[in-house]
Amino acid sequence: MPVNNKRNSAVINQAAGAVIRSLRKEKNLSGYDLGCLTGLSQQQISRYERGSNHLTLNLLIAILLALDTTPEDFLYQMNIHCGFTDSKNMLSVFRKEHSSFNDDETVFYS
Repeated sequence: MPVNNKRNSAVINQAAGAVIRSLRKEKNLSGYDLGCLTGLSQQQISRYERGSNHLTLNLLIAILLALDTTPEDFLYQMNIHCGFTDSKNMLSVFRKEHSSFNDDETVFYS
């Protein structure tokens, strides 16, 4: 049975949200403006930026397009925010935390 990693998931969501907020502010956009560009409400943007809601890949791509940011730049900013020197460090930590999973098990976060 998989170990529940809600804490780790929350940390990732908070880091992703902090990066989105930082990128949004760099573009001088309000949460409302980003919401209009992505079809989301300002409240939804705020929840994603706080890490309260989980980002789907489709939503992340829509946000990155609205912010004119590449996935590579986003991941680079995530590494900086989390204190890693590169993506391999971030992924290796995540992999170690999930080493108790079997390859045939699928994990869904809600």
